Amino acid sequence: MAVGLMAAVALVTSDQDELGRAAVASVLVIAACGALGWFFSVRMQLVRIVRRARREEECTISLEEDAVQVVEGGITTRISRQAYPFFAETRGSFVLLTSRSPRSGVLVIPKRFAGRPADVDRARAVLGGSWEPLGRA
Repeated sequence: MAVGLMAAVALVTSDQDELGRAAVASVLVIAACGALGWFFSVRMQLVRIVRRARREEECTISLEEDAVQVVEGGITTRISRQAYPFFAETRGSFVLLTSRSPRSGVLVIPKRFAGRPADVDRARAVLGGSWEPLGRA
């Protein structure tokens, strides 16, 4: 996005124009600040997740016909089936995917969250009924 903005500014303004150089510099500074802000926000989210894991707060995951619900430390996150329409099953987890592409986003649900083998079978039935399987990994 930043590259597109820079190209647009460069096309609209002339290199010899002082205002054009200032506009390009402004876009570069804004793009750099945005990239740094994004980097640190993701890093802070990861740090919070690690801290919660160290405190061993309870985390529950429930599979429904149209969504996955994660409750952790009083925070509930609901992820719709449209966001992760595909799934694969491994020996130790269910993997939800955003697309068939090797570069798709993933959501890994460890089978140990199920607790009992019957719960794993129920999760498999819910996924098989609503999500599109990609096979066993």
